[in-house]
Amino acid sequence: MRRPRIGVVGSNMVDLIAYAPRMPVIGETLEAPSFEMGFGGKGANQAVAAAKLGASVVMVSKVGDDMFARGTVDNLASFGIDTTHVHRMKGRSSGVAPIVVDPTGANAILIIKGANADLSPADVDEAAEALKSCDLILLQLEVPLDHQTGCTGAPDGVWPATSTESDCTTVTVNLHRTHSCFPHPIRPSAAPRVKPRVQARGLGKGSPPTARN
Repeated sequence: MRRPRIGVVGSNMVDLIAYAPRMPVIGETLEAPSFEMGFGGKGANQAVAAAKLGASVVMVSKVGDDMFARGTVDNLASFGIDTTHVHRMKGRSSGVAPIVVDPTGANAILIIKGANADLSPADVDEAAEALKSCDLILLQLEVPLDHQTGCTGAPDGVWPATSTESDCTTVTVNLHRTHSCFPHPIRPSAAPRVKPRVQARGLGKGSPPTARN
């Protein structure tokens, strides 16, 4: 059976995770008992999830010229992902996400996009031949929006960022982003009731599972 080919145009991040006894207050220095590093970013997560499910995956992304760059590329390659179009940017940091996690699992995250912010339509054009061979292309909003409009030349009318949400098959909204869709705060326990309302507004027809690498 032919393996599906999936293109991912988007972000990569290195997660810098501190496990703290509680969230620090402004101006406070707090000792954290443990620390971990991991590879993430919405684009890289999509790419790894697709590769784990058996797809042939090509990634279009950018890393910096710092200590995190090689590890990011090597991690993608370790899953069999084609990193031909993951380029280094001189003078830029890679994308990093410092994360503080408390004992309940609640977290606070800072995102430094670094080289991700330099992903452009020109990068999509450079990878055009590889992307045109894909059955599906995955996009996210963790990189500049204009690169997504460059994907409209890819097969099957890939959704450009400038179109309306109703043109999407599926939109997955982070909890705090629901404020842009609904006038009142939404609790996690309300998610089963929110989904039909999202669909009624034409914002998607389902909620795919999330994946992290």
